[in-house]
Amino acid sequence: MLLQQQTPEDKRCAIAATVDRIALKIRKLTKRILMDWRLSVLAAAVVVFMIGLLSFAIWLVVMIQPVNRRSDERMLLTVPVGSSLGQIADRLEQSGLIKSKNAFKIYVQIAGAERGLKAGDYHLSAQMTAGQLLDRLTTGELSYFTVTFPEGTTIKEQARILADKGLMEAPTFVEAVQSVGFYDQYSDLTSAAENPEGFLFPDTYRIAEGTSPEDVAAMQIQRFRQIFTSEMHEEARRLKMSVKEVVTLASIIEKEAMLPEERPIISAVFHNRLRLKRPLESCATVQYALGYHKPKLTYDDLEINSPYNTYRNAGLPPAPIANPGLDSILAALYPAEVDYLYFVAKSDGSHVFTKTYNDHLRAQRNLK
Repeated sequence: MLLQQQTPEDKRCAIAATVDRIALKIRKLTKRILMDWRLSVLAAAVVVFMIGLLSFAIWLVVMIQPVNRRSDERMLLTVPVGSSLGQIADRLEQSGLIKSKNAFKIYVQIAGAERGLKAGDYHLSAQMTAGQLLDRLTTGELSYFTVTFPEGTTIKEQARILADKGLMEAPTFVEAVQSVGFYDQYSDLTSAAENPEGFLFPDTYRIAEGTSPEDVAAMQIQRFRQIFTSEMHEEARRLKMSVKEVVTLASIIEKEAMLPEERPIISAVFHNRLRLKRPLESCATVQYALGYHKPKLTYDDLEINSPYNTYRNAGLPPAPIANPGLDSILAALYPAEVDYLYFVAKSDGSHVFTKTYNDHLRAQRNLK
């Protein structure tokens, strides 16, 4: 059998087929390499992403922790109406309440609470976490101040206490409670044409930031109505005294008495003098007429021309000289059963009580 000799064309075809087979193998190999590379890149990207996500989570957790867990200082933060999340975060960061404004914004957005942020005044602390701060800012909790008005304070003194707390300007409170319009609604107690002292009951109150002076005074008057019971009204009628007269006498007792146990006795002295139509001769009323406190009154002071000067005018002054506490009101209603007409103060704040003027002068000399 004779072998057929290959033509040049056959050789070219054979070479082309070989080249095609090699090219196919190369393409398969390249595809496999590319696929492996893409998988490797994808895997690497996933790893990098997970590391980044973990790092971000760790950063966020750290950033939303309290700035200072040991600080118990409270500070007032005001969030104006219309404030954005960014503006609120800026205020928090500037006040030292958060570590990072960006972390706080992200936290709020993750919590879906951005639209729930409310304007208002808040007492916040660097002890608080971002979550606790967010709770406050979304509940719209008002800032309350605990305000104590001591017994025997005047309207002007109470106004200064409110101003020291940052609740309002002192003149604003004085003007509001002395206005005719305000006291028209309390005409059963007093009127602004006289003097509104006496019925702003001294006590401890929780007053929200932004409360108007009228509302503060209304709380105090409401408290007075609560403590002045029906039994006390009945006792006032028995004494033939109006509520205002009882409070006026109580305000003088409040200013004169240093020791609680002496209040009913001082009350008895004044009741006895009123019954005998004699001037009360209370130094406390002269101090009020002067408009300022003097450590020691002079004889010239006792001559001051004022309806509040009970050395020159018989009976009670036209209105209270301060806002008395409950003990002084009770003393005014329930005086001790004694017939003293005079008292003089000792250096320790107690008093020597006497029945006659000569005994009173003798007590004064003995105390010098």
